[in-house]
Amino acid sequence: MGVKSARQRALRGCPEGGVRASFVAALLAGSMASLAFFGCRRPAPPPRGDAGSAGPAAAGDASGTSASTGTALPADFPRDIPVYAGAEVAFAAKSTKQGRSSWTVTLETGDAKERAVDFYKAHMGGLKLATCMDMGETSMCVWQGRAYDATLMATAEANRTTTLTLTATEK
Repeated sequence: MGVKSARQRALRGCPEGGVRASFVAALLAGSMASLAFFGCRRPAPPPRGDAGSAGPAAAGDASGTSASTGTALPADFPRDIPVYAGAEVAFAAKSTKQGRSSWTVTLETGDAKERAVDFYKAHMGGLKLATCMDMGETSMCVWQGRAYDATLMATAEANRTTTLTLTATEK
């Protein structure tokens, strides 16, 4: 009997495992496309003060694509997606392409990653949890809804903070 890869052993007896793997691959491909659209570097932090003083950066073009960034939650951020209590908005962005919006918000909290993930599992409004994976220092959860889909990446940082990145995309 030959040596089987870890993936083959994991998928044996689990026909939906192949679907999960392709779903994760598609999710990662979408994340990479977002990085290509916005760039891979985090923008320089705005001057300290209230979020409004930093002012959002905005860009647009004739194709109907626009984007804005800042440190304040966009006013039209989906209401079904709560902002974690006590968390600080470190980065916020909104892009619109062909009339469909996508929001990304990065939050920082002193709470444990597991506590934040449990909060979002219980409070995502009308969205249905599609999958959730714990990969040690990072957890990723995906929700699906009628109007948009949402993703949470929660990472336990070395400085005992947790970084939460929420992404919502209109369908």
